[in-house]
Amino acid sequence: MHHSAKGSVLIVALMLLLITTLVSVAGITNMQTNEKLAANNKQVSEAFLAAESGMIQIKTLLDDEDNAALWGDSPATLEAINAQNRDLGNMVQWQIESVDYVTVPGFAAIVSVGTVTTTGVQRKIAATYRPKKASGNLGAMNIIGGIKIFDTANSNSFQIIGERDSAGNLIGPALATNTDANYDMIVDDINDKGRMANYIGGIKVVDFDDPFGDPEKMNQFIASIKAEYNALPLASRGTAPNDMGTPAVRDSSGKITVPAVEKITYVSGNIEFKGQAKGAGILVIEGNLTISGNLLEYEGLIVVRGQSFQMNGGGNRELLGSIVFANPIKNATTGEWTFGKAEATFVFDINGGGNATFEYNEETLVKARNLLSDNSAAKQLWQVGSGTGGKGGASVSGMMNWIEVH
Repeated sequence: MHHSAKGSVLIVALMLLLITTLVSVAGITNMQTNEKLAANNKQVSEAFLAAESGMIQIKTLLDDEDNAALWGDSPATLEAINAQNRDLGNMVQWQIESVDYVTVPGFAAIVSVGTVTTTGVQRKIAATYRPKKASGNLGAMNIIGGIKIFDTANSNSFQIIGERDSAGNLIGPALATNTDANYDMIVDDINDKGRMANYIGGIKVVDFDDPFGDPEKMNQFIASIKAEYNALPLASRGTAPNDMGTPAVRDSSGKITVPAVEKITYVSGNIEFKGQAKGAGILVIEGNLTISGNLLEYEGLIVVRGQSFQMNGGGNRELLGSIVFANPIKNATTGEWTFGKAEATFVFDINGGGNATFEYNEETLVKARNLLSDNSAAKQLWQVGSGTGGKGGASVSGMMNWIEVH
């Protein structure tokens, strides 16, 4: 019995040792598995964060007004964004895989990839970039309502420049319009000709402040200016195209040496500016406008109510203020007001020499507004730089519909 008991104790001891060994091995294996899972999860997280960093970087790129010429050009956008430093350290980097301006017009569909370069672990994020809307106030050029034709100048001598702040930073669009369909037509034509760089401040869809965003109020605005014009003594009225006031004279630094003389000018039908035409103040044209002269200088607000604008031939043309193309129409049956379609055709032939520059300028617009009577509907409707939407009414850009893709 003594020897049998010793044998039993040995067997039990060996079994306990085996069990302990198995438990230890299982624990080590489980710990190694957990370490691998933790390491893998860490790499997945790092790759995902890298992809997010790529989205942040391309949003910053597209938000920058200086990069407005990239909009609509996927290869150029990819080249610009991926030329940046994409290394986040610890062998982790991001890359923008694709930028699609076509699928959702007016937006950019973007895919960003984050990669851990040592292991090849990747994560992809897709999102849609929504560009900011410009402020509710005017751009240098404004097309409100439908567009039949848009044919931009195929020339580097034609420029439209948006509003700048006191520090010289662009804060407003070169060309503003009120619908996505207009935006697509304008941008497509400009990109086809490779002239987006001529539109300094970019093209923007705008919720215009009153009166420019509302066809009935726009009609009231024009009618009020016409009434003001008719109430003026004949000697004080502007007469197109030869007596529309005089623009300011400026020295080489832009300082005014001779102030402008502003007038209200009203044209009841179509007009063509031939030869030399100068003016300042407010010019309302109820019909179509054609510019074919070799000199045009105007400071202030120009409103064209017709359905066509054309600029032909060489010469120097300069607008300092804002030009608005809008054709408010009332339905005779329903009484509803809408904006009619316009043909905005820009044909600029530089063979004759010269150039054309349309630049937003708030100072000249304030002076133009001050021509109006304080109790006039036009002056009450038109708030330069601080309308109901105002610059604070602008919507910011954003990244929408974030989703991980495989």
